[in-house]
Order: sequence, then structure tokens, then C-alpha cells
Amino acid sequence: MSEEPQAATLLEPQEVLELTEDLVGESCLKMGLDRDEKLIVWIEPPVLHSVVRALRDHSQLSFRYLVFLTAADYEDHMEALYLFRSMKHKVQVEIRARLEREHPSIPTLATLYSTACWHERESYDMFGIFYEGHPELTHILTGGEGKAFPLRKDARPKRIQRREWQWRGYSPYLRLPEEKDRSERS
Repeated sequence: MSEEPQAATLLEPQEVLELTEDLVGESCLKMGLDRDEKLIVWIEPPVLHSVVRALRDHSQLSFRYLVFLTAADYEDHMEALYLFRSMKHKVQVEIRARLEREHPSIPTLATLYSTACWHERESYDMFGIFYEGHPELTHILTGGEGKAFPLRKDARPKRIQRREWQWRGYSPYLRLPEEKDRSERS
């Protein structure tokens, strides 16, 4: 009789947190688990490459899948957000790096993950974040005309408040007896 291979034991989120603290704790600003037990790690931009490489290459953690990267624009700063998944343990880690508002820049991950190339170009196009060392950091969605980055809070002036047109001096719409009210129509 042949023996069936045992299923690999999955790491619990608390175990992932402890392993990550041991591995890259000194390089991080802080880390913790959110309410969904996803690990969140806050870092400074210069250590991004070394932290991600350590998490990817660690034999137990193996965060080898970059799910996506994006950015967030706040009033006083911007953030680069990365989501990685360990297919081996079915856990996720989110890495956040605070960027300065005027000239946001962070090292590229295109040398570690091929999927980062497209996502970084999109983030550059929409938010104006410069990815240092990116092989082809060009506009892909906006055409590169002008220096406006559409998803930045300061990209457009304050919007004009609209007012709905009112029926003043006109009789309201008259319905036939069998006709449904407008709110009841699909």
C-alpha cells in the first residue's frame, strides 16, 4: 500500500505575524492584524524592496503572489498599498508606505514581480507616484497630456453644486387614471 502525502499545515494569522516580526520587524514602522486577520505592515519607502524580498523568499511564509498594488491620496500625504498572498498558507499581507505629497516616489517592484510593471504604470498615471528603477514608466491611460493626475484630490477644482430644476408656475404632470406613478415604474 502506498501512503498518501500529508497535507501541509497552514499557518495561523498570529503565527504569520510572529514570523514576520522576527524576519523584518526591525525594518518596519509597525505591524498588526486587522479584524479579518490580514497582516498589515507599515514601512518607510527605502526598505520596501528588502522587506518584500524577505517575505517572498522565506521558506515558511512564501508571499509569492502580488495580488495588486495601488495608491491612496489623503489631504496631507499619499500612501502606496501592496497586497501579497501566500498560496501555501492562504494568508495575505498588506504593505503600506507613506509618501510625501509633493514628489511621491518609491522603489519599483517590477524586478521582483512581473505583474508590478503594469500596476505601477497605472498608479503613476493616475496618482503621479514615481517608481524608482521602473523599466518603462510611461502613461498608459491618460495619454500623457498635461501633468494632471486624475485620482489626486487636487486634480480638479471644487465642483459646482447642482440644484434640481423646480416646477415654478407650472402645473405638475397629470397622469391618466390607469397610469402608474413615476416612482413605481422600472
